[in-house]
Amino acid sequence: MLEKKVGILGGTFDPIHLGHIRIAQYVFNQFSLKEVRFIPCYDPPHRTPPIASPNARLEMVKIALRDYPYFVLDDREMKRRGKSYMIDTLRSLRTDFPDAPFCSILGYDAFIKLHTWHQWELLKNYTHFVVLNRPNTQLKLPPEMQEFIKHHQTIQWEDLNRNLAGKIYFLTIPDIPISATEIRKQLAKGLKPIGLDNRIYYYIMKHKIY
Repeated sequence: MLEKKVGILGGTFDPIHLGHIRIAQYVFNQFSLKEVRFIPCYDPPHRTPPIASPNARLEMVKIALRDYPYFVLDDREMKRRGKSYMIDTLRSLRTDFPDAPFCSILGYDAFIKLHTWHQWELLKNYTHFVVLNRPNTQLKLPPEMQEFIKHHQTIQWEDLNRNLAGKIYFLTIPDIPISATEIRKQLAKGLKPIGLDNRIYYYIMKHKIY
């Protein structure tokens, strides 16, 4: 018998903000997850390196999750160091949770580039994909992803309970106009950004991160 589903939310978290928390909360509630594991990447292979140090990003995530017992800071990519490939992380997680379906939470803009990820064809063997669709989002799907969706999409969320991995579920979420890029811009101007936990803001100010 399969265990309760585990959510996986990876990212640079540079810095973690209230948008991340709201997304995780929404998916947690919609799918009755056991927990959501926040996994800060050490060295993202698909984007520019983070500004904050690995230790600072870990500490900010730790602060942000204090009030949420069902959100877990998972530091395995930080400990592993090197390029943070999702396939390596999923293999490691599967060792720890052999009987729990995984729900990897991805924004639509990240999902449509999945075919560029390291060993991307193998990811479906380890996880489901919960793809967050914001209202009125229209981005062109590459042929590889069109084919992937054709074979693996489900509109029945119960399918995520019946299988350990391999399904794609598109979830429309409320628009959350908060981004780490905009927060860093506001901080650089000496402003206190909207969408940033006060405790994170004071940590950033204290350590002069951005």
